[in-house]
Amino acid sequence: MTKTIGPVIQRALVLCVDKDIVTSVKASLKKLEYGEIEHQENGVDALKKMTSSRYNVVVCHNKLKFISGWNLVKEMKISEKIPNMPVMLMGDLPSAVSEDEMRE
Repeated sequence: MTKTIGPVIQRALVLCVDKDIVTSVKASLKKLEYGEIEHQENGVDALKKMTSSRYNVVVCHNKLKFISGWNLVKEMKISEKIPNMPVMLMGDLPSAVSEDEMRE
């Protein structure tokens, strides 16, 4: 006897303090058929949440509460408690970053 498994629900986590950006990103993710979209403003709380939850994508703005988006992504990538997840980091006006800084 075979068990039928329902459709896979795509999950996204949006990390941003700007309500307009959050609204726009959520609308875009819905068009891409993401079924569960969560939002966090606090980067430290988001890191804790990612240790127990799995997302198909994390969309992160550089400006968060208590930690920058850049540092949050670095923490995600070096943490053994957070599973590997695709991340899109966005910001207002990008500054030049050297290749050495990107590797850190």
